[in-house]
Amino acid sequence: MAKFFLRKVAYPQSQPPRIRGSGMGKWNWCAEQSRHLCLGLVPESEPTDATEGGTICHKVLEESMGRRFPWEDDFLRDLEKFQDPDLGFVRIIEGSKIYYNLTGHQDDLQITPDRTVSIVENKFVLNPNLSFIQRYKFCMAEFQTQIYAWIFDPIVQQLGGVMNRVHAVCFWNMNTFKHIHTFQVIYQPAQTEENILRCIKAFENPELILKFPPREWKCKYCSPEHKELCIFRRKENEKSKQS
Repeated sequence: MAKFFLRKVAYPQSQPPRIRGSGMGKWNWCAEQSRHLCLGLVPESEPTDATEGGTICHKVLEESMGRRFPWEDDFLRDLEKFQDPDLGFVRIIEGSKIYYNLTGHQDDLQITPDRTVSIVENKFVLNPNLSFIQRYKFCMAEFQTQIYAWIFDPIVQQLGGVMNRVHAVCFWNMNTFKHIHTFQVIYQPAQTEENILRCIKAFENPELILKFPPREWKCKYCSPEHKELCIFRRKENEKSKQS
């Protein structure tokens, strides 16, 4: 696959018009955590053994997939011209830049000769249990993939292509490098845009986040950085003081 080297972008400290697609994808785990990440209130985690292992696995997977077809190389060369020098691939909505930064590992684009484009998002997990993946991991990867398709959609059209309605998320065992399962992701442009707008409005008005409370058990695994800013935790503290 063509190589893309972009400068790593530091998260702004105030409410930004720049929102990373992967941070927004976190919405389907916890809307409040997604707000923290997208607004730069909590920086992305420092690299861990798991994240570094995932990066290595992506690199191995990329190199093992073989050479691209000529028409795919042509498309990727054309696609590279649409990159923002700071953010990568960007689409603007309601004054916000939603972006997909290809710095670091890159996931796959599959392109047919008629320039029909599908996204294949590869995820490496330490827990290979399929029911666990389907219940807790796929929901985030699904939204993330839909966001990426939405970002690329107008660019693909400008290049004379079509963004496919069917995409994929492949889960791999990080320990054995074996394929676990591939999930189909259906991309519906209008619905995806509506979901993105819902997130943006909630980021701008945190009170709207209260409509999307996380499951209580998830809070046990929340980091201190998120807990310190959590609007749900603050509301609970206020109730305790009043009672």
